[in-house]
Amino acid sequence: MKINTFNKTLLAAFMAVSLAACTNSGTPESSAAENTAVSTEASEENKDIIEESITEDSENNKPAEEKESVDKSEEETENKDSQTADKKEEKDSTIDVKKEEEAQASNKEQSQENNDIKYEERDGLYFSTLAASKNGERDEEFNSPYLANLKIEGDTLTVEGTIDYLVNPEDFESAEKYENAAYNFKLSDNVTLQAVGGLAEPEYFSKEEFVEYYQKVKDSGLALKIDVENGIVTTVSFAS
Repeated sequence: MKINTFNKTLLAAFMAVSLAACTNSGTPESSAAENTAVSTEASEENKDIIEESITEDSENNKPAEEKESVDKSEEETENKDSQTADKKEEKDSTIDVKKEEEAQASNKEQSQENNDIKYEERDGLYFSTLAASKNGERDEEFNSPYLANLKIEGDTLTVEGTIDYLVNPEDFESAEKYENAAYNFKLSDNVTLQAVGGLAEPEYFSKEEFVEYYQKVKDSGLALKIDVENGIVTTVSFAS
């Protein structure tokens, strides 16, 4: 439509020049100067019309070009946003997969460690005396067991030193004596961790609190008692 308008303008200018030429040719008496003036005036008018038409055509086309540029810019922005979102989603997915793999590896490692641990599973009472300074060596005179260290990790109680094992908690004469080493016990889910003595009410602890309490009394001479039923520990006591 814009090209047609431009062509019509050119056609009108051409007709004006032709008309002027015809008019001048019909008057032989007209001077050459007059013919030149008319021709020059028509040319100037045609020039103005052509320039105006070109300017108008340029202005009419400009918004379309700008709109096309804006549309292209918006499309590029949308593409970039889409690519950014896809990359973020891919990155999040990769992180989730990595975390899952790490969790599985950790569980496998923990399971393997548990399988490698040798637990003392015989039912009965395990007994020792808190005397960390003895480094787990038995008393030379009475052959009494001494505990060098105690720790709890997860559901595993580990004691280091010498301990006695009693099938019958009342029969110390028949105690089986363990040499100086580290021994592991499997704690039950509802294990009782306590400090008892005399007529006082028992003091109960969480696993963390029980280990902290041990650090305070590790050279006190208190007795450590570990009760095992069905292969797992039901009660661990510091007793006076």
